[in-house]
Amino acid sequence: MLNGQGILVRPNGVKYVGQFNDNKLHGKGTLTSPHGKKMVGNFKFGEFVGK
Repeated sequence: MLNGQGILVRPNGVKYVGQFNDNKLHGKGTLTSPHGKKMVGNFKFGEFVGK
C-alpha cells in the first residue's frame, strides 16, 4: 500500500511524484504524461483538483 511521499511510474509512461494515501494520488504532486505535459498541484482521492 502506498502512503506518504513517493514516485509511481506506470507502464504507459505516466509518472507521478508526490503524496499518496491508501494507494491513491492524494496531496501535492506532479503528474507527467509520456509526452511531457505536466499537471502540478493538489490531488484528492486520485483526481487532480488544481493548484
